[in-house]
Amino acid sequence: FPAAERLLFGSTAMRLQDKTDNGHACRFLTAVTGNLAKMGADVTVEWKSYVKAIKSVGGDTDFYGSHKEITTEFLVGVYTNLNMVADQKLGRPLGKTLADARPKRTESWRSKRALENLIINLNAVRDMYEGGHGEIRYPGLRALISPEQEGIAKDISDALDQTITMASSIGMPLSEAILDPVERSKVETLTLLARTLKNFVPQLLAPALGIELGYTSVDGD
Repeated sequence: FPAAERLLFGSTAMRLQDKTDNGHACRFLTAVTGNLAKMGADVTVEWKSYVKAIKSVGGDTDFYGSHKEITTEFLVGVYTNLNMVADQKLGRPLGKTLADARPKRTESWRSKRALENLIINLNAVRDMYEGGHGEIRYPGLRALISPEQEGIAKDISDALDQTITMASSIGMPLSEAILDPVERSKVETLTLLARTLKNFVPQLLAPALGIELGYTSVDGD
């Protein structure tokens, strides 16, 4: 995606239109998008195998030893996604002060999709927790929290909704918002909400599920 974005929205964009390079940029973009299509198809195949492995727990060909292993993997996925949103997609470009802001560190800054991508990430986390939305419904992580801990379950739901609402309230591309005196305050609030939500995973959600989060890919070496 970064390669395609650079071709479509970077300095190469004009070459795609006027073909002054004898179509080289166009052929390159065709190759990039073809590779993206192949990767997407491969992920679909792998995901179907993954779903089959999840459903086979308790059988003779278990990929997972228990349902708890699956829940732990989903929980790590939620934590990793929120860490990426809070620290990478927001924290890095925002900086501690306006003078420290680095708009070109936002994801997809050329196409100005950083905020839209971030909201998609947050909605994916909410689906993992709540169990999907619209016509696609399935038990999420919240369904595994006991009724006695409904207060914790609701706190996490409310935090998710508040974070997504704040992200949706930002009225300009993220790369511009972090430099705008008014919108920057919203980004700062969003960053705080996202980090709080991330911390809810090991502090509230994991204990409520009876799981220890342990080591994740965001911990480094």
